[in-house]
Amino acid sequence: MSLLYEDIVKFVANNLKCSICMEIFTKPVTLVCGHNYCQKCINACWAKSSARRDCPHCRADVSSSKLEMNFTLCDILELQDLGGREKWEQILAETDQADQTQHARTTVTKVASSWTYQTRSNHILAPPHPPTIRFSLSFSPQLGNKRLVFHTESRRVETQPGNQARTSHGRFDACQWMAEQEFRGGWVYWDVDTTFSTGWAVGVANPSLKRSERLGRTPSSWCLEWSSGQLSAWHNNIKTSVKHSIPNGIRVILDMPKGQLSFQSLRDSLLELHSFQVDSSGPFIPVFWLYGLSHNALTFPRH
Repeated sequence: MSLLYEDIVKFVANNLKCSICMEIFTKPVTLVCGHNYCQKCINACWAKSSARRDCPHCRADVSSSKLEMNFTLCDILELQDLGGREKWEQILAETDQADQTQHARTTVTKVASSWTYQTRSNHILAPPHPPTIRFSLSFSPQLGNKRLVFHTESRRVETQPGNQARTSHGRFDACQWMAEQEFRGGWVYWDVDTTFSTGWAVGVANPSLKRSERLGRTPSSWCLEWSSGQLSAWHNNIKTSVKHSIPNGIRVILDMPKGQLSFQSLRDSLLELHSFQVDSSGPFIPVFWLYGLSHNALTFPRH
């Protein structure tokens, strides 16, 4: 295949993937907003949520419309000249094995003209209508705690209970870590694998979160937390119980235009676990807490 043809095929393959199951579409259906999902995935997503029927991608209310089979996607998936579904799956698998670090850098570069973020070394303004971005977070030792370490290759934050001098000038007294990214606008989300932790919290805070303060216990921080065998949401030191078993993966969604922070279960067809109303002007920084008296870890999947 020529380079141009190969790039086109890879682009098409990436757009044949359901954003719920992250696999090639099976019986693709289209919502009235234009987004596509596997028929089984979107029905399962709605069945497990007590809220209104909306699009998991853009949050548009689609309660009054019915699912329409996308026959064009069905035909593309079954293109026999290319090899049918099995060939698309092979192309997608090969594409997913590409250098993820370069991919993230390219993605940020391509959208920089229409949507940007602010780090402590870059100050760029966000436009009024930013695109949806799945974000790969980065971490600096100065923004963590001396009992935590971040492994760059595995993208894993873990506790080191016996190591009291890992970071002599950490950002927090509590066993928590603040990411480098600071969001001031747009619609962004990031995923967290909580499989290897028995005590954790994921959320956001304003940059003013003090060294002695813990995530979710201040007026300017919000989180979803699993501790003492219970799932709960915290804000301003107020605990709200969430009736759900321990989730193995969390998607954190920050919708700045709507002023909404949401937490979804990655293992339950993006079931919404809890949501907060937040100040749409921000800024917000992702923050994570781990129970530090035993070995615990959070992993941030590459995208």
